[in-house]
Amino acid sequence: MKRNLLLVLMLFLSSFLFAQIEKGDFLFSIEGNYLKNQSSTGLILDKTLIDGKYLNLGFRAGYMLSDNVIGGIGISYLWEKESKYNLVYVADNRQLEQMDVKSSLVLPNIYLGYITKITKGLYINPNIEVAYGTLKSEYSAGWFWERNITFQSGVYYYDDDDFGSGGNTRDSRVDYFSISIVPKIMFFATRNIYLNLSLGGISYAILDWEEESSSWEINFNPKNWSFGFGFKL
Repeated sequence: MKRNLLLVLMLFLSSFLFAQIEKGDFLFSIEGNYLKNQSSTGLILDKTLIDGKYLNLGFRAGYMLSDNVIGGIGISYLWEKESKYNLVYVADNRQLEQMDVKSSLVLPNIYLGYITKITKGLYINPNIEVAYGTLKSEYSAGWFWERNITFQSGVYYYDDDDFGSGGNTRDSRVDYFSISIVPKIMFFATRNIYLNLSLGGISYAILDWEEESSSWEINFNPKNWSFGFGFKL
């Protein structure tokens, strides 16, 4: 029994110890990340709460131009939903504001990377990626206010005549262009199948080609890392 287990272990280890990436190989991978996040700022009299959900999925197809250089194409899908709440008290007035934002982005890209072996089966793969797509967003805002509020025995009271509410909705579509440097780690679990981990990165993005709508981001926070798998042909 022990001999059989040892044989299985040796076969498993040998399946990735001899994994090798070479010129002419094709690499295909899929990865993703899902994040829920809540944050708040301010005190009781002026408080803001943000409740967000974020999804990021990506597919890549690459070709080894040499034993270390890879070039390829990919496509990413980004989706997010944020709800922002702001509650303000001023004297005997109270106002609550809420904004819901839904955004989606289909982002084709091209990339060029350099793959370096760290040890048997383990590689590091920094990439530079150029992407372009259309960012679609839906905005929904609402608010209500109360005046002449009184507070008695732990309960707020107000006159029905001193109450109001409102709201509006709108949509937007803007061009989105980005350049990113993304480091990745690849681990071959078998000769042809590997696990893939994207470690965040550095990016520049611009909306509608307007400089005032551009931004730089440096983000290596593990909660934003993307995990997936791939295979080599």
